Amino acid sequence: MQLLVYLILLVAFGYETLLSYLNYRHRNRPIPEVVSDVYDETRYQKWYRYTMDITKFQMLQRSIRYGLMFLLLVSGFFPWVASWMESITSSLIWQNLFFVGMYYLVTSIPDFLMDYYKQFIIEERHGFNRNKPALFWVDKLKSTALLFLLGGAAIAAVIAGLGSQLDTWSLILVVWAVAIVVQLLVNILFTKVFIRLFNKLTPLDEGPLKSKIIDFSQKAGYQISKISVMDASKRTTKLNAFFSGFGRFKQVVLFDNLIHVMKEDEVVAVLAHEIGHGLHKDVFKNMVRGFFLLFAYIALFILLVKEDIFSVAFLFPGAHFGFGIILFSILISPIDSIIQIPLSYLSRKMEYAADGYAASVGLGNEMIQALKGLSRVNLSNLTPHPLVVKLTYSHPPMSSRIESILKLLPKEVILNEPSST
Repeated sequence: MQLLVYLILLVAFGYETLLSYLNYRHRNRPIPEVVSDVYDETRYQKWYRYTMDITKFQMLQRSIRYGLMFLLLVSGFFPWVASWMESITSSLIWQNLFFVGMYYLVTSIPDFLMDYYKQFIIEERHGFNRNKPALFWVDKLKSTALLFLLGGAAIAAVIAGLGSQLDTWSLILVVWAVAIVVQLLVNILFTKVFIRLFNKLTPLDEGPLKSKIIDFSQKAGYQISKISVMDASKRTTKLNAFFSGFGRFKQVVLFDNLIHVMKEDEVVAVLAHEIGHGLHKDVFKNMVRGFFLLFAYIALFILLVKEDIFSVAFLFPGAHFGFGIILFSILISPIDSIIQIPLSYLSRKMEYAADGYAASVGLGNEMIQALKGLSRVNLSNLTPHPLVVKLTYSHPPMSSRIESILKLLPKEVILNEPSST
C-alpha cells in the first residue's frame, strides 16, 4: 500500500509538471489575430518575462510540496506525531485535532514563505504588488484561524459521528446533509462576513456607473440587492469583479481598480456577462453538481478512514482519522483530475453562453474590449496549450471567447477601438 501511495504522488507531480511544461513550451506561439492588439511590444516582453518567472516559481513550489509530503511519509513523522498526541490527551477528538493542526503547520510554513516570495519578489518585480508585509502576515493569521475554527468543528463532528450508533451509509448521508447546509450558509455569508474579514466593502458611489448598472439589471429583469466596491488595490493592481450569493442575497462586488481602469460601458458589459450566468441558472447548476460530487467525496472519505489497511501500512497500529485525511487528499488526486475534465468543459460552455448573452443585449464590443483590458492589465496567457485548456481550464482562452462573440455581432457594429487600459 505504501508503494501505491508513493506512485500516486509521483503521477500527480508528473501530471502537474507536464501541464505546466506544455503551456511553457507554447509561450512562443504566434498570438491569435483577434487579440493581437492586446500587447504592444513592451507589454508583450513584460508578459513573456512574467510567464517565465511564474513557471519557474510554480515548479519550485510544486517540488517542495511533493518532496515534503514524501519526506514526511517516509520518515515515519505521522505515526510519531500520533503517538505524541496520545501521550498528551486521551480524547480521540483532541488527538486528531492536534494531529491535523501539526500537519497543517509543518506544511504551511514553506507554503507561506513561498507565497511571500511570490508576492514581494515576483509580483513586485512585474508591477502587480501593492501589499505590505504586515498586511500579508495578518491575512495569513486570519485565514489560518478561520481554517482551524471551521475545519476543527468539521473534524470534531465527523469523529463524533464515527463513534455514534449510525451505520456507515447513514453517517455518510448525515454528514452530506450537514455539509450542504454549511455550504449554503457560507455562500450566503461569503460577502457579508468572510470577505469583510480581509477587505473593506463600500457601496458604489452614486453616479453614471451605478445608474448604468441599475438600469441594465432592471431591463434584464435581474434584481441585484447591492453593488459593493472592494479595496483590492491595497494588495494588487490586477482587475476582477464577481457576483456573490443567490436569490435575494445576490450582490455585485467590483474591484476598486477595475472601476478606475475600465470604461463604464465595459464594466456594465462584465456585469451583463455575470447576469447571463444568473439567467442561465449556472450558479444553481454548479451547486447541484457540487452537491453530488460532495456526496461522492464524503462517501469515499468515510469509507477510507474506517479501514486500517493504509494506516497500518504506514506503521499506525490501526485506522487513524487524521492520517486518513492526509491519505484521502493524496488518493483522491487522480480521481479529481479526471472529474475536472468534464466539469471544466461544462464551465467553458457556460462562459461562452454568458458572453453570448452580453452580445445579445448590445454589449458585444464592450465585452470584447473588457476582455482585452483584463488580459492586458493581468498579463494573461494568450497562447495556452490546447490540451491544457481541455484538461484544466474553467474559462476558454481569451482569443476563443472573442472569436465566439464576434460571430454573434453584425459586421457593421464590429469595432477595433482599444480599451483605455
